[in-house]
Amino acid sequence: RLTKNAWHDVVLDLKDYGGKKLDFHFRNKSGKVMGLGPLEIVSKKKKKLKRRSVSHTNVLIISLDAVRADHMGFMGNKSIKTPCLDRMADEGVVFANHFAQSHITIPSHISMLTSKYPRTIKTMDNYQYNLPVLETIAGRLAEEGYCSSAVVSTTLLNPEWCKGLERGFTDYFPVLGMERGGSQSVNILRDWITENSEKPFFSFLHLFDAHFPYQAPKPFHRMYPPSGDSKAVKAVEMHAQTKSWLTRKHI
Repeated sequence: RLTKNAWHDVVLDLKDYGGKKLDFHFRNKSGKVMGLGPLEIVSKKKKKLKRRSVSHTNVLIISLDAVRADHMGFMGNKSIKTPCLDRMADEGVVFANHFAQSHITIPSHISMLTSKYPRTIKTMDNYQYNLPVLETIAGRLAEEGYCSSAVVSTTLLNPEWCKGLERGFTDYFPVLGMERGGSQSVNILRDWITENSEKPFFSFLHLFDAHFPYQAPKPFHRMYPPSGDSKAVKAVEMHAQTKSWLTRKHI
């Protein structure tokens, strides 16, 4: 029933029709009849679920910042090669209707770790932010005896910029500078897991490599040249070499 542009639930007592098939017809204000049927009425019994022990289940969340789902092989892309992700998808479960709550780094990841919409906690951009006192997945798992770590790859997710996001984590590894390469972040996480693998752990790994300006490392920088233009490949190589030189010189 739609009243004043808002939907309202209508509860019907159908306990006397259990096991029977009924046709339902609804009439709107214009007099048009809409039918739903036949429907089988079944009893609704609440099933008590046993709480499953999670004491030996490790949890790992990997966020690929700025990566589009339709650029993944397992999502139907025939041009771009993502063999490792394809293998994970083949061996696991893919949620095809799983959507990020924002296209912006800070609000998207806050939603990911708190299960709150950006508009609910009033964060819609990448400006400095103080996270309200909310339960995070790290804090919730800490109550279950987990140790936890977060390895981020951009200063936007550093505690001094996004204050409170580190809440609940046993160890939080911020970025020294503006960005950190994915291989460095992965190595930090590997070392941490090696040291903490004897107890249940939760780890959050954030990777920023696909974010603009994208500079693919070797050998991937030669895999997708624009229209086969070798000049474009050379331009990418020169740009990467220049950035490497500037980094070494601390410029």
